[in-house]
Amino acid sequence: MNNPYNDVKINENIFIRYFKKNNDSDEFIWHMDKRNRVITPLNINDWYIQFDNELPIKLDKKIFVKKDNYHRLIKGNTDLTLEIFEFLNND
Repeated sequence: MNNPYNDVKINENIFIRYFKKNNDSDEFIWHMDKRNRVITPLNINDWYIQFDNELPIKLDKKIFVKKDNYHRLIKGNTDLTLEIFEFLNND
């Protein structure tokens, strides 16, 4: 399965991730990240993030994503651009 996004690396722990509105919703699967992250939306969008056993949260502010915590994106009708800051030491 191909990634439903493209990344542009800014530095060792920051990258910009682009999602297109024409991606298939089935591409956004439940998954876990290997590092703690803070994701920040860089555009007005109608996408959501959902953590395991929680209600979806609109992607309109910074959100902390804890490593090894199941989550998924819920696709909106707009493109989505995120800045992703990864904690290198996972503290």
